[in-house]
Amino acid sequence: METTEYRIPAVALRGMVVLPEMVTHFDVSRSRSIKAVEQALSQKQNLFVVTQQDPDTDAPEQEDLFTYGTVVEIKQIVKMPHNILRVLVEGMFRARLVELETGEYLNAQVEESEPEDFGDLLVAFLLRNRREIRVFIGRLRLASERGLQVFLGLGSSIFGHFESPFLDFQPWALRPWLMPQMIHCLNTNW
Repeated sequence: METTEYRIPAVALRGMVVLPEMVTHFDVSRSRSIKAVEQALSQKQNLFVVTQQDPDTDAPEQEDLFTYGTVVEIKQIVKMPHNILRVLVEGMFRARLVELETGEYLNAQVEESEPEDFGDLLVAFLLRNRREIRVFIGRLRLASERGLQVFLGLGSSIFGHFESPFLDFQPWALRPWLMPQMIHCLNTNW
């Protein structure tokens, strides 16, 4: 199998994980992070986001970061007060951090990583968190009944994805994109 390597600007996230196919935003205030975002925008590049192991570290090096992160596409930047940038991104693919250059901004050499098959891990996760999943689905249904799906940007088709796998509880029927979204939305135990 051939691996594809990239050298792109990187941002170390504090207490947050961005997964492939996830659309989210985060705020950056450290000068190295702001410069990395600006560098990515100026070269029309993507950005590598990776979570710090200790959120209190102000100037993370490679050993302070997790090995895997996500290459994201920057969708929008909003300048906030107090020199803060709010960055809206969409996760593209999972990547492994090979090397990190620190300087004016973090510059990462990453290689694209194959998605993993969750298999038995997914089934164990669902069985262990069955109650929380049912509560989550109940809240989605309540939002739908109150007409909030338009406000939240959720179409009615999303509810069809939750019906069969959770109410009949057939975890093997889950769509591949649903697992990262559930992990992001649920307060669960791995």
